Amino acid sequence: MTVRVKFSPGPHVALRKGKNRHIALAVGGLLIPIALMAYVLMALCLAADLEAVRPIAVGTVYSHWQVWAAIAVVLSLVAITLTGYGRGENGLLPRFLSVRPPLERMPVAREAFSLSAGLHSGALRPGALHMGANARTSSGASSR
Repeated sequence: MTVRVKFSPGPHVALRKGKNRHIALAVGGLLIPIALMAYVLMALCLAADLEAVRPIAVGTVYSHWQVWAAIAVVLSLVAITLTGYGRGENGLLPRFLSVRPPLERMPVAREAFSLSAGLHSGALRPGALHMGANARTSSGASSR
């Protein structure tokens, strides 16, 4: 005897980006005050090291201001990243943490795309790569 169980089709899985943006925005918003508390504890531990206030009761690794500074910076960066993702910004990391520098700061790109260097010699033609176009025009061969 064969028993077949038929299930109704379930909801379709959405293949779109940013399905959890509202959760990231909420968590990022909650991390901002937590990072602020870590900055306050850092200032308290620094003041205790400078003997401006009495030392805090915690005598472990958390009594060092450097630990609280690292925790506060990490929490701030995570909060900035999550709120940026929750707002729908393109990059996940803030602009100052991007690995790739902007185009105007790259010396090769600045020389290749400068108006005075390339337009008059024909090195910057539409559709031509800036490195390959200079090599082709200097040898005299046509690119077309």
